[in-house]
Amino acid sequence: MLDTIAVIPVAGPFVSYVVPFIFVLSVIIFVHELGHYVIGRWCGIGVEVFSVGFGPVIWSRRDRRGTVWQVAALPLGGYVRFLEAPEPGSGREQPTMAVPAGQSGDLQGTVGGDRFDDASVLRRALTVAAGPVANFALSVILFAGLAAVNGVSSGNMTVGAVLDLPGYEFGIQRGDRIIEVNGGSVEDFADIQILISETATPDRETGSENRAASTSAATVRYLVERDGRLLEIEGDHPLVPFLSSIEPVSPASRAGLRSGDLVLEVDSRAVRRFSDLREAVLGAGESGVNMLVLRKGELVSVSVTPTVMDREVGEGVFEKRVAIGVRGRIAFDPEVTTPGPFRALAIGFSTMVFVIEVSVDGIYHMIVGNIGLENIQGPLGIAHVSGDVASNGFLDLLWLLGVISVAIGMLNLLPIPVLDGGHLIMFAYEAGVGRRPSDRVLGILTRFGLMALVCLMVFATYNDILRLIGA
Repeated sequence: MLDTIAVIPVAGPFVSYVVPFIFVLSVIIFVHELGHYVIGRWCGIGVEVFSVGFGPVIWSRRDRRGTVWQVAALPLGGYVRFLEAPEPGSGREQPTMAVPAGQSGDLQGTVGGDRFDDASVLRRALTVAAGPVANFALSVILFAGLAAVNGVSSGNMTVGAVLDLPGYEFGIQRGDRIIEVNGGSVEDFADIQILISETATPDRETGSENRAASTSAATVRYLVERDGRLLEIEGDHPLVPFLSSIEPVSPASRAGLRSGDLVLEVDSRAVRRFSDLREAVLGAGESGVNMLVLRKGELVSVSVTPTVMDREVGEGVFEKRVAIGVRGRIAFDPEVTTPGPFRALAIGFSTMVFVIEVSVDGIYHMIVGNIGLENIQGPLGIAHVSGDVASNGFLDLLWLLGVISVAIGMLNLLPIPVLDGGHLIMFAYEAGVGRRPSDRVLGILTRFGLMALVCLMVFATYNDILRLIGA
């Protein structure tokens, strides 16, 4: 089964990128192929080879059923070779990638099970569909596990933690239950960001000298319940230039900005709110800016060159804006609780559905031209993303693993002949008309599918190279 990661709608030492990249790919490929293998065996179909990777074999063993399990040198895909699967264009379905010469080892011996082509259409369809389904299942499990580890909001507007940032007094304390913000009632923490963005001191000021003074004076009013009493308190604007995340393969990532940095100055001008940082970047255009950040108690200078990036400015509305690829956050977090196993799985499933919706939406906007095709990433881009995300911690890498697993599942369901989706279309045709497509049709469709994937691979790699050199 051909599993390419050439296209997925997403500087440090070399090893810091290679190791996370290989980890992510190997897990996703293994799970995908294991789905094919398990359901194929359950359907009574024999398996000759189970391979993670292509090219020269670096490890292999044969199990008691005669299946050769192997790891190959190039971790850009994998395959399951079912019993007596024919070559492409022979007029019979081949849902697996043919074993390259010299790679399969000694296949003499008994392989239990039926030939793939002798199985019913239903058994073949279940076997082929099992790969993408396994990827979706992996994502649900990963997202559910992360929800269990990180916890979920209690939903009662109680503050669970407050950032301890030098020079800031937010007024909010852990355990406070927030009732109103700037006179507006709140039901969840998303309401807080909306209210402070709409009603707080205006972000834009004229004159650089007055600007710093106005931003330092910006405050937000709260009505909270604390120890059974209602209190009106006031504190510094909580949308601070504290970097909660760094977009992989972005100007911020290349410059060395890290999650957890607190931006103090941009070009020697003080910033107090995230909007100050945003305006400074917009004002710089595509010229470099010098930032002074506080990182784990130490002052660090970082030079960043903004670039034009696609940004959503409204539902379904995109425009190109100068940006560096960072995200801020509110200075306090909601109280969290640990979900039970069933709720965690429900959260994992809903998160997977959300990732699918976002991916489909992104593809749609690429097709209609709202988002540039330069956002398509290939293997080099994924390797860079993996390294960037891994630098934030193993849990973040698991999140990326879940997202990419969803993308691989979706990619393999595309109706391209050499992918799982293409084989499922062929099986549907066979079930509908009572016969298999002709050799000629299969050959044409297979060549078209391979050509399309190669073109996508080349285009995505071209994008990767331009992005990595900062072009």
